[in-house]
Amino acid sequence: AVAASTTKRPLPVPISNYTVNVLTDSTGTGLYTFCGRNAAGGQNLSVQVYYPASNTVTQLPAADNYSGAVTCTSALNVVVGNKVYLAGGFDGTNTNVQTWVFDPMAASGSRWTRLTGADLTQGLAYIMGAAVDGKVYAVGGAWFDGASLVNVTTVQVLDPAAGTPTW
Repeated sequence: AVAASTTKRPLPVPISNYTVNVLTDSTGTGLYTFCGRNAAGGQNLSVQVYYPASNTVTQLPAADNYSGAVTCTSALNVVVGNKVYLAGGFDGTNTNVQTWVFDPMAASGSRWTRLTGADLTQGLAYIMGAAVDGKVYAVGGAWFDGASLVNVTTVQVLDPAAGTPTW
């Protein structure tokens, strides 16, 4: 992790295959990481934060762990309105269709919300994401056919402001 190598502040759980998201919470601006793989190659469901202003790291309580049906390792992560929109993921066997929202300002234990009407059209991982004009764009990605990852060439759009967001 970049933060650990330049600040000498190791994350509580060493991880790979994650994305960093800049969010503001009651402590200040933090660099949030979700899921990823731990040092043994297993799934990590914890949420970890590095706060540059104080040069501190923390792991959120277990109540704030990602709780989707399939891990969010290698999932799309896009920040809109100080919330992370997270979609897809890959656990080594399954690709995920679920879309979740993480709100750092919500009470512990209620920071994750599943957008039940916003499943991806197929389970994907390694999706590139962007936020443009308040919308989340999911570009490409790959699905698992049981033997290997198969790239897709699609672009999907999610409007978080819609009454019932869908891709």
